[in-house]
Order: sequence, then C-alpha cells, then structure tokens
Amino acid sequence: MDTLSLVFKVLHNAVSNSSDLSKYGKINLEGKAGGRLRQSPAAMSLLTDAGFIIVESDLVLLEVIDATEATLSTVVAQRCASSASAPAPAPAPAPAPAPAPKLSMKQQANRDREERERLERLAAQNKRSKPNKLSFKQQALKDKDEADATNSSLKKKEEKAELLKKVEEDNHVRKNDENWSTGTAGDKSKGFAVKTFRDRQGEDSSS
Repeated sequence: MDTLSLVFKVLHNAVSNSSDLSKYGKINLEGKAGGRLRQSPAAMSLLTDAGFIIVESDLVLLEVIDATEATLSTVVAQRCASSASAPAPAPAPAPAPAPAPKLSMKQQANRDREERERLERLAAQNKRSKPNKLSFKQQALKDKDEADATNSSLKKKEEKAELLKKVEEDNHVRKNDENWSTGTAGDKSKGFAVKTFRDRQGEDSSS
C-alpha cells in the first residue's frame, strides 16, 4: 500500500468512526504503519492539517472537524488523479507454444508419404483443369473438321428445303389440277418433276 492510500485509510476510518476515536483516531508512530507515515513529511502534513496532533509516540485525533473531512476529500481527489495518470499495465506475454511431439521413424515416414500423395493429387487436379494446347497442325485440322461439319449441315438443310418445296408443289397440283392422277404424277421423293395433264398433252389437246 502506498503512503497516500495509507493516509486515506487513516482519515476514512476516523471520519467513519468519529464516536470511537480512541481506537480509530490514534496511530502508534513506532508501529509499522506509523513508521511509514513518520518517514513521509507529506503524509504527516496532511494528517496535521486534518487535526491530528503528536502525543509522545502517538498521532492522535481528538475530534473530527471540518478540516478532517476537507483533507479526506483532498486525498480522494489526489488518489483519483494518480490512478488516471498511471500507465495501464502491460499485457501478460502470450505463453510459448508447446513443442511438437517428436515423431518416430515410422510416423515420420507415414507423414512424408501422405504429404507426397497430397501433392500428387493436387498436380493431377491442376493437369485436368488445364486443357492441352494444340499444335498448329492439330488446330488447323480441328478448324477444317468444324468447317466441313458446318458445310455438311448447311447442305442437308438446303436439300431438305428443296424436297419440302417439291412436296408443296405436288400438293398444290393435286388440289388444283382436275386431271391429276397417280399415273401422271412423278415421284417427288426421288426428285422427278411432276407433270400435269396439260404438261403431257399440251395446252389444247384438240389442236
């Protein structure tokens, strides 16, 4: 306990127990606490200002007066100011990490094998995720195949459109040519032209 806190305790006990000053208003200057007060001129000055007097080897307060309470208030203010200006205690250092347990030769070998397998799996995953780069010749062949496939698809679409056109013409003739029959019709599916009666006999059969 610092000297200022000791003065505060003496004054606080005296003010709080003003009816029993024979016990709480008397300090033996030869004792441990009294010896610390006697060695501090500032502490002795505060206590005498509060009304304490020296009687032989004792410091005695006969009665609590206004000066006693005023001095107590002063000590309280000084303690608050001292606490506010005191630096915060440094944080306790972090405990040192416990050393890793030493592995046996077999355990170390197993750990090395697991690490090697893990790295091999990562390498395989990276290889799968990266497409193989084609050579110039391979890229040219790939482009040609894609172009041929596109041309073939377009040709099939054109052939289908032509066939649909011929079928549509055939349907039109069936509906509109009164002389149409299966014998006079060509085979649209084989690409033969459809000839109507007028195509086969001429515009005027009587001429």
